Amino acid sequence: MYITEAGASQPTAVNMANDANGTGWSYDADEGVLLLDNFNGQGITADTDLNIKIKGDCTIAMPDASEESFIYGITTTAGSVTIDAMNGSSDSLTFEAEANPDSYAYFYAIDASYDINLEGGCINFDLTEAAGVDIEYSICGFVGTNGGTYIKNNAELNVSLNAPHATASGILRTLYAQGSGDINIDINSKDDYDTAAVNGWLVTSGTSQISLSHPSNSVRGQLRVGEGSGTITFDGRINLNDRTAARQ
Repeated sequence: MYITEAGASQPTAVNMANDANGTGWSYDADEGVLLLDNFNGQGITADTDLNIKIKGDCTIAMPDASEESFIYGITTTAGSVTIDAMNGSSDSLTFEAEANPDSYAYFYAIDASYDINLEGGCINFDLTEAAGVDIEYSICGFVGTNGGTYIKNNAELNVSLNAPHATASGILRTLYAQGSGDINIDINSKDDYDTAAVNGWLVTSGTSQISLSHPSNSVRGQLRVGEGSGTITFDGRINLNDRTAARQ
């Protein structure tokens, strides 16, 4: 695992067989848990499952892009990412990014080769576009490549992308809304048929209040709404592959 702290020129290498700590973070090898305690950093990468607990207000300020770049907040190349909170919704993890005029970049808040499990706390992704940007770039906020993004318990998710020159999706693959926390995805981007607030399946079984806004598609894939689910507000097309929305 590699953790890049705020202002660091190089990431800190962490042997996950041993306990370790740094500014705003500590790793418990026996528990296999990375604690972020009012952490300020630039990114976390691993090649295995990542189990993270957040405490206080944590921030990952994703680094500036240079030329053609892939910019990640948290990524694992061979595993899932699970995030829980020590104190509930009062704990937060915010991903911050800015698109600049000098590069064609791909931005990912969390990219996991399997699932993303958000089990507690308030998770935010805020991206703005600097003045002078006139080149197209891409944003895929949360990507569970071979699984999906699961919102559980009272976890909250807020995605705010002000990116007029970007092709942007908030969730890529499937969003499973299984808890009670609010889910808000608000995207100002290019009107591109292949992008959406939820670019894949939206499957609800919890009581979350869900708000999806996108200039192209609110949902592009399939919609499965469970009995007793909370409300869903759409601002954008509902583009269903099977042309149906099912209540389960």
